[in-house]
Amino acid sequence: MKHYLLIWALVLAGSLPMRNIAQTVLNLEQLENRVEQASGTARVDLLNQLAYEYYGRSPQKSLDYAQQAMAEAKASDYAKGEAAALFNASWAQTSLGDHRLALKSAHASLAIREAIGDEQGVADSLNNVGSLYRTLSEFEPALKYSLKSLEAKEKLGDKRGIAGTLGNIGLLYDGLENFPQALEYHQRSLRLAEEIDNLPIIGNELNALGIIYEKLKQYDDALSHYERSLAVKEKIGDRVGVGRSLGNIGGIYQLRGDYRRSLEYRNRALALAKELKDQLGIATNLNNIGHCFLKMGNIDQAERHLQESLELAEKIDSDYIAMEAHKQLSETYKASNRFARGLDHFEKYFALFRETFNETNAKQIAELQERFEAHKKEQQIALLSKEKQLLATTGELAELTRNALIIGVILLVAILALLFKRYLFLFAFWKKEKTIAQYRLLEKIGTGGTSNVYRARSLADKNTTVAIKVMREDLNNAELTEKRFRHEASIIDRLVHPHIVRVIERGEHKRRLFIAMEWVGGKTLRSRLNEVNRLPLVTAVQATAQIADALVLIHSKRIFHRDLKPENIMIVEDGAQGLTVKLLDFGIAKTTYHTTLTQADKIVGTARYMSPEQTLNKKVDTATDIYSLGAVFYEMLTGEAVVTGVDWVTIQRQILNNRIRPINELRSDTPAELNDLVMAMLSRYPAQRPSTTMIRDQLVAYEPKGADTGESTASHRDPTDAPTEPDRTADPALG
Repeated sequence: MKHYLLIWALVLAGSLPMRNIAQTVLNLEQLENRVEQASGTARVDLLNQLAYEYYGRSPQKSLDYAQQAMAEAKASDYAKGEAAALFNASWAQTSLGDHRLALKSAHASLAIREAIGDEQGVADSLNNVGSLYRTLSEFEPALKYSLKSLEAKEKLGDKRGIAGTLGNIGLLYDGLENFPQALEYHQRSLRLAEEIDNLPIIGNELNALGIIYEKLKQYDDALSHYERSLAVKEKIGDRVGVGRSLGNIGGIYQLRGDYRRSLEYRNRALALAKELKDQLGIATNLNNIGHCFLKMGNIDQAERHLQESLELAEKIDSDYIAMEAHKQLSETYKASNRFARGLDHFEKYFALFRETFNETNAKQIAELQERFEAHKKEQQIALLSKEKQLLATTGELAELTRNALIIGVILLVAILALLFKRYLFLFAFWKKEKTIAQYRLLEKIGTGGTSNVYRARSLADKNTTVAIKVMREDLNNAELTEKRFRHEASIIDRLVHPHIVRVIERGEHKRRLFIAMEWVGGKTLRSRLNEVNRLPLVTAVQATAQIADALVLIHSKRIFHRDLKPENIMIVEDGAQGLTVKLLDFGIAKTTYHTTLTQADKIVGTARYMSPEQTLNKKVDTATDIYSLGAVFYEMLTGEAVVTGVDWVTIQRQILNNRIRPINELRSDTPAELNDLVMAMLSRYPAQRPSTTMIRDQLVAYEPKGADTGESTASHRDPTDAPTEPDRTADPALG
């Protein structure tokens, strides 16, 4: 289990500045007294410093100070203090297990720092955002932000920051299981950290190296690095890091079969995680302790710890921990001859496994490998160029002259080789036929269950760009898939509306079906919510009214979308007048004139936005889309999803129980009529939901009764800054 978590857990390296030991053991009581006597920006800076100081001691207290700093920074229009407060909050939120909220705080901090031109802050925030994307297993943006951070820190000559970002890239290689490259980057980071005597980074890199050696089954080296890391963490008073190192040492003893020694370290780690209210650490240690008891034959203790771990994993939405808990519980029930319960947990484990390690992740990993190799080659070329420049300026001119003829011949051969290689590349390019009908494919922008989506340009009119959806080659002979693809095209053809993507052409090219649609650009609503957490009331109302208006047309033609979610809503414009959106993806839409195109008993749609009747595989009609729209509207207004479960059973239970917190409990500026409308849309009973026409008309007529200019309030955009800009280098493992 352990290694599903180790790399993606709480590891946001290289975003905190170097501090000496005297700073680490700062008298916090004295600092708190100074806060009481301070005011204005000085008080904000002190609150941020407290948030920083408390991170390794009490993440919850760190978050409390960060939120207080942000509220006061906003009140005094102190942008740098607000950015730092958001930065600190993202660390505390990560430790407390809320990675999505941490990412939103990190994005908000980055945006402010870019706006005020804080180059060092931007470099730190880029690294922070990249680290959080890695924690969420979103490889492409993780690489993008990490490389930007490395470039910015190299430009600034920030050795501490460079060391931290090198460690982050090492973690990405580790996640890709490219262990030689991971070792190289972590060792480079460790050498640089030792050069500048940065103990926090030294401790983290020792821990990261221990993880890699453990994966390579070099257990003596792994234990040595973990113990050295533990010593550093204890020295600087990083209690969160101490807990991670204790857990990792316990893991080595567990692998060696010394379960009693392992339990000794695991229990120490668990006690510390509980003291720090580190939910992720608690769930991980409970899981590993349960596994030890299972190996020792103590079934009762194994079951108790694993059940506690599973419940907490579902609460904090950790698929990896839940997956391993189901697996270990399956083994536990099997060992006690309770085979039915064992089978139930194994099926849940396998469902999560398939969901986590799917084809998309595999493609992301492959793409990421290519990008890393390309970046490495660029660095090698840049280094070679610098060496040549140095050679030219150190009196080697005579030798170069003597060898000019030889070099000329070599260059000529190289040029001919490059030209031949270029010819082969062009030949291969044309051979692959990067065209579909009259469109040249420019880049892949998405992949679905039945098709790939490309940005393409018309060969007839070079000024026309389209989005072209092409049925995947490996599914060309799948009759059901082909019917569904043709069905989607026939549905969109009938829908002409300003808030529905417009079809330009559909057809078949060399036995591959395609749909060419207008290119709308922009970003998805999901991307926007990841950045800002929630939308202003007026903006959310406007966007929902537009979708409802599109649904009025769709439902008038007896078509049901069945897959409304933030990923299928594209933000085309976002200006002073609010959002303009378009509805995408009718891949599983259904009309009353078509029989279902799904396999028997298979439920389609994204689970967390399904209506209760969808989860029960009952009759689907217009009310189904209304429920899903209500769930999207709820998330736009509150920044929280209606359903938070990670496995199908939990999601279905949450939907059917219908225990939804009213919006005005989460957002005090929500008028009662708006709250009532959304809660009616989310009614468990289809007949009690309003029609799309009613929803549209009520939202179009909505007039805000107060100012609503921000995309988040203090309670949602959690704060962060410190006089010494926090550059957190947390542990790359949970143990």
